[in-house]
Amino acid sequence: MTNAEYKEFAKKVLEEIAGIEFENESNITNISELFFLKIREAIIRWKNKKISVFNEFEVLTKALSNDDNTTGDSQNSISLNTYTTLKDNHFCKLVRFRAYQFLIEDFPNIENILFKLGIENYNEFITKVKSIDAITCEDDWEVVNITIDCFEKEENELTSYFSGLFTYYHFRQLVLFIIDITNKDVFLLFSKQVKYLGEHYFSTYKERMIIYKDIINSNSIFFSQHYQALIRILSKKFSTYYANYKLNTMRELQKKYEEDLPNDMPDDYFVSPALILDIMFMGYFILYHFPILVPGVFWLLESDKIPLNLKQSLRESLKKSDYAPLIQYEHNWYLKQSENTEELFKDVFYSGDFVDLNTFGIGDYDLSNWKHLLGPAEENSLI
Repeated sequence: MTNAEYKEFAKKVLEEIAGIEFENESNITNISELFFLKIREAIIRWKNKKISVFNEFEVLTKALSNDDNTTGDSQNSISLNTYTTLKDNHFCKLVRFRAYQFLIEDFPNIENILFKLGIENYNEFITKVKSIDAITCEDDWEVVNITIDCFEKEENELTSYFSGLFTYYHFRQLVLFIIDITNKDVFLLFSKQVKYLGEHYFSTYKERMIIYKDIINSNSIFFSQHYQALIRILSKKFSTYYANYKLNTMRELQKKYEEDLPNDMPDDYFVSPALILDIMFMGYFILYHFPILVPGVFWLLESDKIPLNLKQSLRESLKKSDYAPLIQYEHNWYLKQSENTEELFKDVFYSGDFVDLNTFGIGDYDLSNWKHLLGPAEENSLI
């Protein structure tokens, strides 16, 4: 179907699911739902611990430095040409400045970073950057350009390091924000909706996932061919927002989005129904079509690229008595399928009396017929 046809189709489908009251709407009924909520609980625990972002980033940087891969010349040239075009784009400058402004306002000990980047009068610089709300005059744009230049000096190792730190910090804040607004009830309703969509519109789901699979497999080519159109669309919808509002916190961003923009922007500002439906189809893929979260959680515990505090929080969440026997059952399967067959300790999540897993009422997958993401697993009614 064409893009226009799919947009109309998405509107009708979203209206359909909005009027459905799902059975067991607030209950965990599938193993992937349980594992997502365990991850969410772990991240909340991690958020509440006193953590040094610097230390987290250092560990991550060292781990990733051991896995560096070089890319081909053609791919590099595409990325370089694209970046050269984007960095001077008006809208891209607005987005980058607001991101750096948020960093300067929110990151602890930002003075040390600015001093290392060569800004001696960093207190005056911080005051100027923080003082800008709406960007309306040449003086404002001068601060915008100075801020961007400060963090994006070419061929500067310190700049590259702090750009990486900046990216990690923003990603971290975004994850915490999403986890914060996606409480258990919201997630379980969403999960029931995406399960309904996947089961009732499987052919359309399959068609859309194949499209995204092709895009992912040729992402550099796709982006080089479409980035200008993407920037035009984003600029049309978000340029006024980034020019007039600073992103002090993610909650303020959400508040501005919901309360201020609809009064000033055209009706087509809101997220496309087609995109919302695609996101829900992706949710079905992750939660129900492939049991990615099951091995994914245990991989996180083994990975050297995950912050120690997050690992500890995840282990604490999985060991909670509410679902520990079920978690141990899944972990036993993971160990059997893993290439690392030697385990120092057995039954790390539960070692108590026998528990009938059917009493949990949670659907599982036929994991014995599913290995290493080679294909979708069939869902059983119960474990």
